[in-house]
Amino acid sequence: MTPYSHRLPLQPDTYTSHPWRARVADTGAEIGEYVGPGATLTVLPGARLRVEPGLQPRRPPDMHVAPWGWYRQRGRCARGHPIYAFDCVPDAAVRLAAFTMDCMTAHLPAPAVSRMHGWGAFLAIIGRGQVTTDIPQYAQYRGQDSGNGGGRVETATRGLGGGTSNPVSSVGEENLTMEDDVHYGCESILIHEWAHAVMDLGYAEQPLQAEIVECWKAAEKRGTYVKGSYIISNPGEYWAEASQAWFEATMRDDVTSGLKTRDAVKRADPWLASLLTRVYGDGPWRYWHTCPRPFTGDEARWQAGRALGGRTVPPVAPYQAVGGAELGWPAQAGP
Repeated sequence: MTPYSHRLPLQPDTYTSHPWRARVADTGAEIGEYVGPGATLTVLPGARLRVEPGLQPRRPPDMHVAPWGWYRQRGRCARGHPIYAFDCVPDAAVRLAAFTMDCMTAHLPAPAVSRMHGWGAFLAIIGRGQVTTDIPQYAQYRGQDSGNGGGRVETATRGLGGGTSNPVSSVGEENLTMEDDVHYGCESILIHEWAHAVMDLGYAEQPLQAEIVECWKAAEKRGTYVKGSYIISNPGEYWAEASQAWFEATMRDDVTSGLKTRDAVKRADPWLASLLTRVYGDGPWRYWHTCPRPFTGDEARWQAGRALGGRTVPPVAPYQAVGGAELGWPAQAGP
């Protein structure tokens, strides 16, 4: 048992009169109880409960797994979010992940960035020869149904979005390098999954998160999208698919109901476009301007992006915590 794997961060100012109890799974014996404002409860060895005020993200322990090497922090984006991967993942994938995160969140409001840090948000890269549940923070999902109709999590996904129950987002190495991606060669999974983290961590229990839900309900009611399409299946996928369209990081028509460009979002769903603008801004950068290779069937547009010479890449201010010290953890050179 490690303290990190038995932590329960409680959202500030939510259910402040509700008693939170920790019990031993096998016997049901109570370890401890807490009532009060946002706090982090940690079950320590010896069945002791530690209570710390506020959200206290913990650095994941480095670990070695043959034949992949060490699982450790390999980098971080400019907004301070760590990037983890096993040694089997090439440095190029880590750099590409950081760069895309930088461009995507260059205009993300500082309070949202700080809330993401408060929840301990970070990115994990799934190696080309690995499955999603090989990421240590996802091991508990092995054998579970993915919920996307494709079977188990380890075989049906190549990335997950972070949320308050698990702040780790992920993406497959091949989707970052865009080399022989047989799963998602027509879209950026990183932008999709990090968009989930932005909504569910950066705006957790915030008015804008509630507004996204209301916007989704309105779009569903007026029939803006094809009934049954993935983009309208729930508020989270509505936001994540729209975020991909905002940065023109998808070529798919099936899951997006044809929504693939920023102009299309503005025409089809003005309310949603206004929310995306508040979160990401409305700058010139698009994913295809700087991605390492073209999407399947998108060579001409990619060549046009090359001609821009990176001039649309937004400047990114280094992360500065709002209302407290930085909660990210420094990079390590090795185990």
